[in-house]
Amino acid sequence: MADVSLIEEIQTYADGRKSDVARGAKTPALAALMVEKYDEGIAGTDLKLAQPVCWSTAKCTEAPENS
Repeated sequence: MADVSLIEEIQTYADGRKSDVARGAKTPALAALMVEKYDEGIAGTDLKLAQPVCWSTAKCTEAPENS
């Protein structure tokens, strides 16, 4: 992790999960949970991404709501 911010590191992980969703390997809900847990683990806190991750193939305008 040389000179990579936490946000960039989490975004890279989230991009991988987004790819998993696109190819059908994971559901959007599971991928979102995995990113949330990775986020908490790597940051050691409840860090929120600066920009929401869009889990659908359609153009996203808002982040998915947390339940």
